Amino acid sequence: IVLEELETGKRSEGGYFGSMTFFYKLSQSLAVILIGFLLDMIGFDSSQSVQTMQVQIYLGLILSLGVSFSFALASIFMSKFPLTKEDIFEIQRKLKKE
Repeated sequence: IVLEELETGKRSEGGYFGSMTFFYKLSQSLAVILIGFLLDMIGFDSSQSVQTMQVQIYLGLILSLGVSFSFALASIFMSKFPLTKEDIFEIQRKLKKE
């Protein structure tokens, strides 16, 4: 946002926030669909208060592998982000001078 303000003179927080909210909600809906599909695949039965040991193991695997995959994917995307903390501070300093 600050880089765009430096380049164009306009602030577009609303557009970025709206897009972020849309994609957040989209990812949540896709996650719910995926989780429902996985629960069906492993034989999860919501009418049982205690699941079989096999279902419990699969639930643990889904959680641990899902978290690991999410962190790996986030790390890949964040490593491609071109701005550093110092770059942001420099841009903010330039904006204050204007």
